Amino acid sequence: MDVDSRFVTALGVLNGGGDVGLLGLLGLETVIGGDDRAFKVRVGCALTLMSDYTYGDEDFGGPLQFTSHIGFEYAFMGNLSATARVQHMSNAGIYSSNPGVNLVMIGLRYQF
Repeated sequence: MDVDSRFVTALGVLNGGGDVGLLGLLGLETVIGGDDRAFKVRVGCALTLMSDYTYGDEDFGGPLQFTSHIGFEYAFMGNLSATARVQHMSNAGIYSSNPGVNLVMIGLRYQF
């Protein structure tokens, strides 16, 4: 079984409570399964910056957050994969307010 580490980046939009903001992530991910395997496990963590950290009544405390995840991937058509991922984002208590966000995501991934 192959184990590989890689840098990950992401840019996203968070919309809630009538507010919209950008999220930028930079982190590390470990992939268990290798490029030649149909089934893979992905585990990682990232520093996350928020352009706005107040959404309606929800205050995330500040712009610096930490995001961790575990995900599963199954390749079924060449470069196309089905994915499922559980993700948590919070500020780890560095600000007085630390509500955190938990997400469950499913999706399709195409690797070029």
